[in-house]
Amino acid sequence: MKVMAIDPGTTESAFALLSGEGIVLYHHKLPNDEVLAWVMGAFDKRIVNPVRDLAIEQVASYGMPVGREVFETVHWAGRFHQAALDLGFRVSVALLTRKRVAEHLCGGGEREKGKSPNDATVRKALLDRYGGEAARKKGGDLHGITNDRWAALAVACAYLDGVR
Repeated sequence: MKVMAIDPGTTESAFALLSGEGIVLYHHKLPNDEVLAWVMGAFDKRIVNPVRDLAIEQVASYGMPVGREVFETVHWAGRFHQAALDLGFRVSVALLTRKRVAEHLCGGGEREKGKSPNDATVRKALLDRYGGEAARKKGGDLHGITNDRWAALAVACAYLDGVR
């Protein structure tokens, strides 16, 4: 089993590919059309051991007005989702909100303090999961993960943990 997780963006999206055991196989941030091609290739039933699971960070409404960028992000999330389904065989697709992912990875500790988990606490939880700061060093599981790639990794880990 392999899972591909995507943190969609307006023009570029980050993604992470993990084994079923949670080993980071690949991560990158690319223009959306290249991520779309990557999705189509990763789920292609003609390749040996294709990816069968896709998790996409879903945009959620928190009652604030949004602009064009949010709608463009939603558009790309839908294109990634549809591309995986169009390949003609069973692909499991999960849409996970950032809030649900963060609460899962960080547990109730932040909530007990009256705060919601933020990107920094999610990164800390991921570092703890992969063995601490050493994982970020060259040769470590998390080497090179920055910015939006953390979000993609978080979505993949939550998916592997059974969050749907």
